[in-house]
Amino acid sequence: MSVKKRAASILLALGMLATTAPAFAADTVNISGDLAVQKSAVVSKNVAAEDHCYMAFGASANGQSVVAGQTMNVATMLYLNGNSGGERMILNIAKNGKNVYSEAIGFSEFDGDAGLYAMVLPLDTSDKDLKMTSTGTYTLELYTQTWSNGGWKTVEATRDKVQVTVVKNAVGLNGISLADENGKTVSSVTLENKDDVVGMYDIRFNPQNTTVDREATVISANENIVQAADLAGTVVVVPTGYGKTTVSVKVNGKSTTLNVFVPNPNSNNVVDLFSDVNTGDWFVQYVQYAHDKGLMNGVGNYRFAPNENLTRAQIAQILYAQAGSPEVSGEMAFKDVTADKWYYKAVLWASQNGITGGYEDGTFRPNSNITREQLARMLYAHAGTPAVSGDLSGFADGNQVSGWAKDAVIWATSNHIINGVKINNVLHISPKGNATRAEAATMMKNYLG
Repeated sequence: MSVKKRAASILLALGMLATTAPAFAADTVNISGDLAVQKSAVVSKNVAAEDHCYMAFGASANGQSVVAGQTMNVATMLYLNGNSGGERMILNIAKNGKNVYSEAIGFSEFDGDAGLYAMVLPLDTSDKDLKMTSTGTYTLELYTQTWSNGGWKTVEATRDKVQVTVVKNAVGLNGISLADENGKTVSSVTLENKDDVVGMYDIRFNPQNTTVDREATVISANENIVQAADLAGTVVVVPTGYGKTTVSVKVNGKSTTLNVFVPNPNSNNVVDLFSDVNTGDWFVQYVQYAHDKGLMNGVGNYRFAPNENLTRAQIAQILYAQAGSPEVSGEMAFKDVTADKWYYKAVLWASQNGITGGYEDGTFRPNSNITREQLARMLYAHAGTPAVSGDLSGFADGNQVSGWAKDAVIWATSNHIINGVKINNVLHISPKGNATRAEAATMMKNYLG
């Protein structure tokens, strides 16, 4: 199934309006492709039951400005329930609250099949019949009428309006971006490869009222992973396989990209499981080790979050998992760790085995970020606090290690569990710095592997 056919079937299943239509040739709005989607037209059960259509303007018309004398095309989606002989559509154009044009359009003028229809309205500002000959804001209105008891009855549920501004001079395009259904700008997304999954991202224009040709070119870097298309100003992305790829979108010389990740649940490779772990990352082998050993999982939404800070609760859970997650009992030593927390057993186990301590106020502070020297101290305690020798003179900030952590850091550096970080090409321990999840995975592999 092609991306456009699959998108159509998904949208229809969701109760949205889709239709096949020819490519629209226009100077101002150009909706490419053979499938146009009205992104905000939801068919209510009542409307469908009454055996008439629901319609709304195409997405690219909203907020559109047109240059006087040029043509703007409006895609109108019609859903017909089988009563085409007794229905028609009314188009009104008004300015300053006064109608300047009206037309009744019979459904016999529409092309389509299977009850799905599309129409293109050429609104030429130089056409005196349409009376859009001067600059200003016009209101375009569409609604359905049905023939009943010898007269035409307006179906209010189908009424829709948009405003179009006619300007004298063209408005250029500074750039484009993509936005999700909540209006949030996105550059990276994760989509599962399931039959009912499709990503829809509106093309946002800067400025929104640009009068340039809005035809979008959409290219998927790897169509074995996703297929993508421009559907009436909305980029639709449909997973076709697994992996990571980039969708590029270009409108009138301006471009943007969308990084798409389709996770593979059948793979054990962390590159296939996490959107933020990629081949070539310095930490990939360490994350793979931590994952294979069951020490560290993701943080949700197919993310490992390698650069996010590790919390004290998380390292307790890692060491608890490494120990086989044994059953625990007894009284919790910390007043801020309650039995309903996911880390309760891990903290209780770590406390009872002398692996972790708390603060003077009786708290453990589970959600606080763990520092590099704190992590070294916990691993050192886990190893049984073996005897150490040596010093930290090889590190520019060795004298900044806390006294309670000194033996632990010496042990960790001597055993290459901590290798230090280079700052301005000088080796540092950075003992008070927070440990990231990638660094924790690295230390665990150096320690256990």
